[in-house]
Amino acid sequence: MYTVVSIFIAIISMIAIGLIVWRVVTRREQIDPKFQAKLDADDERARKGREGRGA
Repeated sequence: MYTVVSIFIAIISMIAIGLIVWRVVTRREQIDPKFQAKLDADDERARKGREGRGA
């Protein structure tokens, strides 16, 4: 059975991981000017895949 403390630790851990990922992506965007274009292209491919049009 989960305790309040273990749930709190899990939430804090998820927030910490999210912040780390956000900082890494932000730094990568600053270093690589084409990075945002790569992310946008990946989002477009994923959208087409969800809509059944293929990539």
